[in-house]
Amino acid sequence: MVNLGKKHICTNKDCGIKFYDLGKKEAICPRCHKEVIEEEEKQIIEKKIRSIIVEEEEKALEEEVSEEISEEEEEKDLLEEEYIEEDLTDFESMDYEEE
Repeated sequence: MVNLGKKHICTNKDCGIKFYDLGKKEAICPRCHKEVIEEEEKQIIEKKIRSIIVEEEEKALEEEVSEEISEEEEEKDLLEEEYIEEDLTDFESMDYEEE
């Protein structure tokens, strides 16, 4: 297998591509030719990880809220059905005079 070196992410905000350094000491982006500094690269990776975690937490919270809403709607529907059934039994028990 061919050794492509270490994988990097370009720290230029307009670029941001992923590339391999091909075993060279300096990691230079093949698209924008900016030298990638390891500390900046780590910061970018950490920001991406944090944003992914936040997105996952927001998604889980949205699912939880939607489940609560659906449970509340089910309860309302059941209460409405009970209310309608009670009204029908009252209606059925009434005696009507025929003309």
